[in-house]
Amino acid sequence: MPRMKLLITTALVLVSTYFITAQNKPVYIVQKQVEKSLELIAKNTMDKRVTVTLKLTSENMRLSREGEMVEVIEPLSEVRMVVLTPMPGKSATFKYKLSTQYEGDPEAVTEERTRPMAYRTVVANSAKHRDKQARLNVEKGIDPRQVTIFVNNECKRCDYAIKMLDIMDIDYKKYNTAESLVYNQLMWDALYILGEKEGRIKMPVITKNNEIYFSINDLEEFMKGMANK
Repeated sequence: MPRMKLLITTALVLVSTYFITAQNKPVYIVQKQVEKSLELIAKNTMDKRVTVTLKLTSENMRLSREGEMVEVIEPLSEVRMVVLTPMPGKSATFKYKLSTQYEGDPEAVTEERTRPMAYRTVVANSAKHRDKQARLNVEKGIDPRQVTIFVNNECKRCDYAIKMLDIMDIDYKKYNTAESLVYNQLMWDALYILGEKEGRIKMPVITKNNEIYFSINDLEEFMKGMANK
């Protein structure tokens, strides 16, 4: 189980805004960050096939595919529509129009996101600046006196860890990295300054007493001893 020291000297409150793309609709777009890129995934929650059409415009982003994107999604399935990669050091925005046509329905339903969703990359032009930015983000966002847990959606390990923290009555701060690019970046910044270079990790990621834990193999045993760490 990787365990490393966090170098934190101050503890301020992280103030941020975030967005959740998943809505109470049968077909919707989910945004998923993978390393430095952002995936737009069309999710079908219905028990019938649907054809989706995505029209997207962007600024300061590289796209994995161009033009109108059309995909057929099977019942209760999802399809990755496009991957967007922000250009380093620039503020990147995008907006999209999603049209859906259900099997047996001759008319398409269109949803348009009229507000560009901002995505600002913190990847800097130099390693020195990147290191400084990462440390600043960690100092602002993680209080060494409190347990911090980074979780993801549909993560049973994360749900179990949260349940155990509640049972043991341990005060904690939870960051959902799937719902906020700010929180996702904060997690990777904490790992970055300790030498973990944005590879694959196993959730959850937990910090306590200036130490960080991730890719925990025996999560049950780890959580049982959490009160003593």
